[in-house]
Amino acid sequence: MSNLRQIMQRLAEAESKQGKGSLADFSELLKCHVDEYQCKLESCTPAMLQYEWAWLNEHIQALELCLSQPTMSNEIGGLLHVEMLLEESKQFQFVLEDIFHTRMIHPSAQHHPVDPGEHAWELSHQGLRETWGLE
Repeated sequence: MSNLRQIMQRLAEAESKQGKGSLADFSELLKCHVDEYQCKLESCTPAMLQYEWAWLNEHIQALELCLSQPTMSNEIGGLLHVEMLLEESKQFQFVLEDIFHTRMIHPSAQHHPVDPGEHAWELSHQGLRETWGLE
């Protein structure tokens, strides 16, 4: 449960930095975030992409859990906010799948722990970096 709490805290911090906008702004913000995510992925090594695949899948699972837990969803801005974050994460997943396809690699079935607060390009935990084979 502490991993989920870390995810929720990170999402709340990101929201407070960006400020809350209207639903009309969501589409524009989503496109911007997806474009930024794609740029980050393009510079990732195959090992980083594998980490990001596992990270993103755990992230999506945590958001889906939040949808069924009102207390959790309220902690990070409410049900609508969680739904928006989930939509963004699913868009990220499409981009990541496209990168895998373009590079002709496949997500690994092997799974190692991830840091719920850090994407592949942010990962600072040396033990996890070694486990995932990140330079």
